[in-house]
Amino acid sequence: MTTTVILTRPECDSLRLASRFKSLNIRTVVFPLLKIQELSVGEPLTAPKLKQGTTVVFISANAVRYGMPYLTEQLGSGILPIFIAVGARTQAELAKWGHLADRPIRSDSEGLLDMEVFSNLHHAEVVIVKGLGGRDVLAKELVARGAHVQEWSCYRRYWPELNLNTLKMVEGARIIQASSGETIERLSGLLASAWMTDLYQYPVVVPSKRVADRAKALGWRYPVCAKDAGDDAFIESVSSLLGA
Repeated sequence: MTTTVILTRPECDSLRLASRFKSLNIRTVVFPLLKIQELSVGEPLTAPKLKQGTTVVFISANAVRYGMPYLTEQLGSGILPIFIAVGARTQAELAKWGHLADRPIRSDSEGLLDMEVFSNLHHAEVVIVKGLGGRDVLAKELVARGAHVQEWSCYRRYWPELNLNTLKMVEGARIIQASSGETIERLSGLLASAWMTDLYQYPVVVPSKRVADRAKALGWRYPVCAKDAGDDAFIESVSSLLGA
């Protein structure tokens, strides 16, 4: 029986993954649950002032894409911040701008908090580059540890209108991607409203135990934890499920 991988990340990320799966002869359907856009005209996009030794944390590759154009002009004045990337893809995006960045073993807020750089933060300056909304676990804990934290949102995520017939027309088994708690919530709500909860029987690949627990609570029978939120970890999980 043919198995189709349902890719739910933003279109550019899903198309990149689809290309990699095609090289592995694995069928995919691109079904982006999330879209990314710059903040609208009139919304504040003034970059935070970086100081010598400021730790700048990028919580996604999109944070680099949308944030670095505003931060770069400060870096020519001799300012040397410490760059931290949440994961491998974010680290690679920073490398395109010519900046080396450290990253945690686990690609999420909890992984960042386990890094040695955040173990002694008395009066340290930390800037978190992110999208509007999202979890505030990282900022709250860093403040509790004594850091001066500034969160800077440089893009927004939003849920586009979707045609669920795209999923109804898929034949055979599915493996579904859900790269965040927000994504599994959104997907579950859409399927429930369209009487398509039969899809809950298929594996849903998630990036962490936290998201897996949320998937189980929503009724998914087979959440599968990838090693992290990166492309390689997702492909490895799918290949394992397929016995490839």
